[in-house]
Amino acid sequence: MALFGSLFAHDRVLAPAWTYETKSGLLSGAAVYVNGAARAIIFGTRDGRVVCLDEQGRERWSFSTAQKLDATASWFVDETRVHAIVATPVIDDVDADGKPEVLVGSEEGILYCLDSSGRLKWKHDCGGDIRASPCVADIDGDGHKEVVIGSGNNRLTALSAAGKKLFEFQVRASVHSTPSVIPLPKRRTTLIIFGDDSGTLTAINAAQEVAWRIDLKAPITAAPVSFSDPEEERIVVGTHAGAVVCVSEHGEIVWEYRTGGSVYSAAAFADINGDGKGELVIGSCDDQVHAIGIDGKRLWTFAADFWMPMTPLTADLDGDGSIEVITGSYDHALYVLDGAGAYMMDYVPGIAGIVNQAGHYGSVLTADVGEQSGKARWTAKLSDMVVGATLLPTANGIGVVASTKDGKITLFSLRNA
Repeated sequence: MALFGSLFAHDRVLAPAWTYETKSGLLSGAAVYVNGAARAIIFGTRDGRVVCLDEQGRERWSFSTAQKLDATASWFVDETRVHAIVATPVIDDVDADGKPEVLVGSEEGILYCLDSSGRLKWKHDCGGDIRASPCVADIDGDGHKEVVIGSGNNRLTALSAAGKKLFEFQVRASVHSTPSVIPLPKRRTTLIIFGDDSGTLTAINAAQEVAWRIDLKAPITAAPVSFSDPEEERIVVGTHAGAVVCVSEHGEIVWEYRTGGSVYSAAAFADINGDGKGELVIGSCDDQVHAIGIDGKRLWTFAADFWMPMTPLTADLDGDGSIEVITGSYDHALYVLDGAGAYMMDYVPGIAGIVNQAGHYGSVLTADVGEQSGKARWTAKLSDMVVGATLLPTANGIGVVASTKDGKITLFSLRNA
């Protein structure tokens, strides 16, 4: 089945099903909520609105987070951005009432909790701009979820499900990274791990005790991601210096992989090549997406024409049993890549001495004849820079909801050509 899916992939195209125009800019992607047959697509806009669409792209509700500025304050702010929602909302049943809540932070420093109809449940002023999504998790092992959020006032804030402040943890720089909460049952603790703009990666517990700190030398806005090694949990995070760093649960650097540009967003972790092991896929401002093994070795890279800063998605879009990597670029394109990559030859052994080839030359095999490279299966052009994307299960398969800087939300799906 996978063979025929590959053979006839060229007969399908990645096509838009619908487009919703926000009439405002977008700075991040949407979140999707699925409950049985119900679907909701929720995102924040540059002018401070939280908007909910149904699966057909029709608006269900909107909520404004914009705070009124007095005459004095308006002199000292960028009015085109002051109300902006920079990060993707989080949808979760925070208070365990069986209904989802929507958590979204604003450039004005306020974290909002809305119910599933877009009504305000509570809000909390974090005291500094919020440019990363909150994390919802049980940080203290009591069976109840908490909300953890960073902000521009150099603090990490933990809140109860009802919005009550539990603690604020002070660091040296703004926290514009989404925290990760990692349970360590063997050590009977849970770590809250986050980066800040000074380049420090910090791990604390719910009692605000510091487990470890590492100076990674460059700002960290990417959320840490974790995976299980046979003996311990490992954490991977990217930096603005282009490093992708793997750290043990004890705070020791295991390996470092270098990209050629800043890494702004989290890696994706999935078995993309069907070998039974997980791999890491991460975008960089070197115009490439990088596939990396859990040993820190390069598997393949794929180059676009401009930055690829978003967190890639992984899914079997065409139902052939193989995983695709979906990512967007500032070159106005959405890419669907073969998860396994493709072997690209630099020269053909035996004829390199008589035929001009790009790469190595010679009649004797003295080096590898090529390398693994990313392979695009489908590409779609959009109207502006792609600032985020997410997956939407539909009746016809898995769709991709892409967000562009000019304020458009578009659902793409595979269709027959």
